Amino acid sequence: MQTSSPARPRGLRTASGLALGLLAPVALAARLTLIVAAQPGDAHAPSTVTLGANINAWDPTASGFAFEAGAPGQAARLVLEIADGTLLEFKLTRGSWARVETRADGSPLPNRRHRMRGDATLVLRVARWADEADAKRSTRHTVTGRVDTLKVYSPQLDNTRDVLVWLPPGYEQRSEAYAVLYMHDGLNLFDVATSFVGQEWRVDESADAEARRGRGLIVVGIGAAPGTERLSEYGPFPRWNACKPVARASATATSSCTRSSR
Repeated sequence: MQTSSPARPRGLRTASGLALGLLAPVALAARLTLIVAAQPGDAHAPSTVTLGANINAWDPTASGFAFEAGAPGQAARLVLEIADGTLLEFKLTRGSWARVETRADGSPLPNRRHRMRGDATLVLRVARWADEADAKRSTRHTVTGRVDTLKVYSPQLDNTRDVLVWLPPGYEQRSEAYAVLYMHDGLNLFDVATSFVGQEWRVDESADAEARRGRGLIVVGIGAAPGTERLSEYGPFPRWNACKPVARASATATSSCTRSSR
C-alpha cells in the first residue's frame, strides 16, 4: 500500500527555501556619465553646471552634483553611480533654479528622464539658461487687477514668505462677503515678472473674468519658502543624502547616492 507524506504545516519555510530567499537578486549600482557638450555662449564656465534631480531632493546645490570641466575644449562631465532600474529625472542648472536650463524660446523644459539599465553615457545640450531668457524678456508686470503683497513670518517654520492677495474689482466700495480661494506657489499665480522662468498661471485674469460675471472672489497665493526649500515643500520625492564622492579622475566627478533614513 502506498502512503503519502504528511502535509507540511502552512507557513513553514525549508532551509533551502530560506537560502533561495537570501539569494534573491538585489539592485546593483550602474554608472551614468553625463556630458554637457554644448551650452549657450562662452560667458559661463562649464564647471558652474550642476544637477537638480529626484536623487538629490531636487537640490542643485547638493554636494557631489557639480560637473567638472576638463582641459580647454573638453566638455563638462559628471559621473554618478545609481541603483540599476532607477528612473532618473533631472535638469541642468548653473547652481540655482533661477538659472535652470530652458528651451530655446525661454519656456520651461520638461524634466530629462533616463531609466538605469546598466552603464550609460548621455550627451546633453543646453539651448538656453532661464536667467538669460529673463534678461532678454521684458520685465513688465502682467497683473490684472489689484494684488497686495504681505510679508508673513512663520515662527513654526522660522522663515518669512510672501503672501499675495488678489482683490476683485470694486472690493473697497462693497461691503459684501467674498469666497476666498487659497493657492500654493503664489509667485507663479499672477505675474510674469515674479514667476518661474516667465510662466504665470493667469489666475488673476480668470478671477477677474469671474468677478465680472457676478462671481467675485478673493485669491490668496502663499509663496514658497526662499531658496531650495521650495522643493522640500512641494516635491513628492523622498529626501536623499547628498551623494558622496567615491572617486575622482581628470575631468570627472564621481558620486554614490544613498537614500536618507529621514
